[in-house]
Amino acid sequence: MSTSNEVSAPDVERASAAALGACPSFVAAMDVVGKRWSGLIIGAIANGCYTFSDISRYAPSLSDAVLARRLRELEVDGLLTRVVKDARPPSVRYHLSESGQALAPILDQLTAWGQDYLGVPAAGSSTVESPASPSHRLVTSAAEHLESLEPNAHGADISKKETSR
Repeated sequence: MSTSNEVSAPDVERASAAALGACPSFVAAMDVVGKRWSGLIIGAIANGCYTFSDISRYAPSLSDAVLARRLRELEVDGLLTRVVKDARPPSVRYHLSESGQALAPILDQLTAWGQDYLGVPAAGSSTVESPASPSHRLVTSAAEHLESLEPNAHGADISKKETSR
């Protein structure tokens, strides 16, 4: 049972980062959107994937268990809402909250930055649209690249393959 005197691990990390001079707002924002797959899930919902199966098709390398966990976390974080329709069979749809809608264009900008950083030509728009769109393939390939990373001795992620960057 939780008491009001207990402090969560993210709260401790934010306090530590703030003590080191990091902006607490930035640290809090990165705690939410910095989790693997969260940005892709928000992008999927922003682009019309409202059901679990639609989001799953949008992010095929994401397991159902991780997708379910991230959807719950994003709901708790206030970035999306879960709507259950009382029908036979019941229907569950996800929608971006006001905060989630405000975040979507920022993720579009981050995607554009990623395209520039990776040297990938922009495909007309930085918006991640459908699983067949070039920018969706960029996000998917970037996610696959992240999976190939391994921690070095200092805890930072480095690529298994050395790059010229």
